[in-house]
Amino acid sequence: MLIVFVYLGSIAVTGQVYSPVDFNGQGTLPSLLQALHFLMIGLLILWVLPQPRTRFPHPSRSFLTTFAVLVFYAAFDELFKIHLHLDQWLAGQNWKWLYLSLFTALMVWRYRDFVTLWHHYRRETCFVLIGIGIFVLGGYGSEILKDILLKGSYSRAINQEYIVGISIENFRAAFEESSELVGENLILYACLQFVGKHLG
Repeated sequence: MLIVFVYLGSIAVTGQVYSPVDFNGQGTLPSLLQALHFLMIGLLILWVLPQPRTRFPHPSRSFLTTFAVLVFYAAFDELFKIHLHLDQWLAGQNWKWLYLSLFTALMVWRYRDFVTLWHHYRRETCFVLIGIGIFVLGGYGSEILKDILLKGSYSRAINQEYIVGISIENFRAAFEESSELVGENLILYACLQFVGKHLG
């Protein structure tokens, strides 16, 4: 994860984040890379959608459409950082819980498709589920943990405690973003394997 090393290294050496790799910036390299991952996943889904059912009998068209919309929104969100403005639009309500609730509802709604995929494409489905787990636990989990700690007695430690010149918050941000990138890569890999099976 070269981006993570550049991010942490720039802070350790200069005391500031090298702006092209700022994990919290809009239009930075990490943001563009994540958006590209989501875009590629979405394009693969769009390619599968019109294919004959004899070639791609599973999953259902509604499942593919649902997750195409989800990943294209995720790409748009990464590019324009919509989630960072949602707290204002939601009158102070936490955007993380909104996203997690919607995502959980989608997973429950489409669980039959996941069961079908598990029976027919176990390896690929396993990679997708692991990728989702890493993305959610590492990405959203670290954000939620940060919010909990900031409300407690650890807020000073998060922002003012340093290890080799790097704050705990910067390490947390690096862990969050690297988890999301790893999760996206696993999901993209699984999608490519799924398509490759039918083209081979």
